[in-house]
Amino acid sequence: MSDTAEIVGAGRPCRGCGQRVEDAARFCAHCGTPASGAGLMAAAPGTSPGRDVFCRACGRAINSMARTCPGCGAPQAARGGEGEKSRIAAGMLAIFLGGFGIHKFYLARPFQGILYVLFCWTLIPALVGFIEGIAYLCMSDTGFARKYG
Repeated sequence: MSDTAEIVGAGRPCRGCGQRVEDAARFCAHCGTPASGAGLMAAAPGTSPGRDVFCRACGRAINSMARTCPGCGAPQAARGGEGEKSRIAAGMLAIFLGGFGIHKFYLARPFQGILYVLFCWTLIPALVGFIEGIAYLCMSDTGFARKYG
């Protein structure tokens, strides 16, 4: 077997990450690198990605795991990625268990959560947690993801 990789499927490898880029794509769907003809890497093993979602900006069919759209370069929302927090879960935790700061631990704010636990006997954290829960539920998904995601 030779050291050069055999081309599998359609497309060419990205010069930034080595993932397959469609011939018509202007950007790599995996890393967002502009997919110009110059400076492409040597062929890397891999297959053409499946298409089962649509770009949030241009509506083009893209791979469900794509970080950016290969057609327009728009970043896609993280799908089941690490660090993604649910706005609804945070709101419900704040409303029902906010007096103990459970929502702060869920949102990766342990110092604030410890403060809630230390002062839970005053009932002030319960009131603040209830108000924060309503605020989380009223916040837009993008605003919540920008602040806590």
